[in-house]
Amino acid sequence: MPVVGIDEVSVKELHVAAGHFRRLVAQQPLEGGLAHAADDTGPGKTMA
Repeated sequence: MPVVGIDEVSVKELHVAAGHFRRLVAQQPLEGGLAHAADDTGPGKTMA
């Protein structure tokens, strides 16, 4: 796979996605939050 440069739009989208993920995890109990997030992002599932 060729290496491509990351433009500003990609960086912005990455930061937005990271923010959504942090909020998703923060809303859940610590003991179950990460496992639940991992289940939601398994094969065949898309991140909203």
